[in-house]
Formats: sequence, structure tokens, C-alpha cells
Amino acid sequence: MGFFNLFSKKEISFEMAIIDVFLINNHGVVVTGKINKGFIQINDKVEIKGKKYTVIMIDALVKTGSKTPSQVNCAGEGLEVALHLSTMDSSMISRGNIVIKR
Repeated sequence: MGFFNLFSKKEISFEMAIIDVFLINNHGVVVTGKINKGFIQINDKVEIKGKKYTVIMIDALVKTGSKTPSQVNCAGEGLEVALHLSTMDSSMISRGNIVIKR
């Protein structure tokens, strides 16, 4: 039984598979991916592999003709986003991990 199977789908209100992880100096860890379920807002608490983080900023690729990400206050299912997290340690986060919010 994998980590993701420990939780009932009903308990999870947000789900995103991580495509990439970046560490930005003096800013923190950024994880990118496409939102599979639910929606996320700034200051929401999320979990990755059982560890809790706070979302401090969200960049979204909004379909406006521009390929430049825009800062948004919230993002929902189907959007490609970059979540800026409240940590400077990216060693425990990797591609394929699932970001969840209950």
C-alpha cells in the first residue's frame, strides 16, 4: 500500500502530482505541476509525503496567449501552477510526489 492510498479520496480536497522542484535563493522551494483535483489558495496548508507546508505564493499559466506565468491568489483543477512553499529544504521533495490538502 503506497503513501497516497493511506487517505480516503473523500478526505483529500486538493491533489497535484509534482513535475519539477526548484530551490530559489532567499525565497524557498517551488513545486510545479497540474492540479488534478480541487483548488488551492495562498496560505493553505498542504502535505507532501506526510510533511506539512504553507503555500506562500502561486504562479499559474493562465491561457491568455502569453506563456508567462501570472501570480494568482487561488488556482483550480486543470491549471498548471508553481506553488511556492514555506521551506528552504527541497531534499525530501521530488518529481512524482503528490501534494495534497485535506
